[in-house]
Amino acid sequence: AERYFGETLRLASAVQETAFGRTFDAHVGRDVTPEQVIQAFEASFGAGTGKALTLVCSDGGLLSEIRIALQAGALEGELDGGDLYLSGLAPASRCPATMRIDAAGP
Repeated sequence: AERYFGETLRLASAVQETAFGRTFDAHVGRDVTPEQVIQAFEASFGAGTGKALTLVCSDGGLLSEIRIALQAGALEGELDGGDLYLSGLAPASRCPATMRIDAAGP
């Protein structure tokens, strides 16, 4: 369990340190479209990598989760576009045409 949670924190920190993470920080409290989120992700991880994202929003349109599909190799070394799972159909995101990025916390 310790390794799992340690890797989860490491990967979350790696994402936060990208242009994608910085874009999110810059848009806290503002509305964005799913397309803007995908563009920011692809700017950090490469063209077509938005397929690895699943966006989940609350009923009020707040972005509540960002799920990133990873290959098992993502647990080794630095996170990059090659670590993303891009095979198969992209999962359907559950967000409206415009969603709000809220500050973390309760």
